[in-house]
Amino acid sequence: MADTQYPFIKGVVGYVYLTSPEFEQHILRLKQNPKFVGIRKIWSEPDWIEREDVITGLEILGQYNLTFDLLIKSREQYNSVKRFLKRVPANLKIVLDHLGKPDAKSGAEQWWFDDITTIASYPNVYCKLSGMVTEADLTNWKASNFTQHVNHVMQEFGIDRVMFGSDWPVCKMACANLPEVYNLLDSILNKLTQNEKSKVFCENAIKFYNLKLD
Repeated sequence: MADTQYPFIKGVVGYVYLTSPEFEQHILRLKQNPKFVGIRKIWSEPDWIEREDVITGLEILGQYNLTFDLLIKSREQYNSVKRFLKRVPANLKIVLDHLGKPDAKSGAEQWWFDDITTIASYPNVYCKLSGMVTEADLTNWKASNFTQHVNHVMQEFGIDRVMFGSDWPVCKMACANLPEVYNLLDSILNKLTQNEKSKVFCENAIKFYNLKLD
């Protein structure tokens, strides 16, 4: 993550074992590099995020002004997250990745819309407008597969708590490159002003991850 080697990288979301007894020491070591901005965890056990040792680790993360990328998909995970959000401190900034992975093939069920509304009610939670094309038909996706989901997220989170994410190179699984993913979201958000688009595609991510661009 050295500035001289990769100057175009402004922030790195990594991972540290949240339940490690040395978690805080690992965080302090990583924070010596200003490009370390937070952690992300892929988890399959529905109630993992409710464990006491996990919550303790995330409380430490918030104390050091670092962020947590939340990746969930199943209804069981959503139920756990709704309970989890009642327990974590408001100083922990959380971003829901990939719109919370709604079903883009057949359309999200009503519980997804309801749970997005609940999660968005917490002001410390943001949502990343990303990972859409890989949730649809990989060879025949179109903007209409995602419009309803994006519009609901925009309505519930508001213009100041959403951010674009490319999900590159994973998006290549759906035969999509970075410009196509960008243009897809840009077309769905065609009613936004340029100032509003600047927030979605740039400013909100800078604010959320505490990025230093100079």
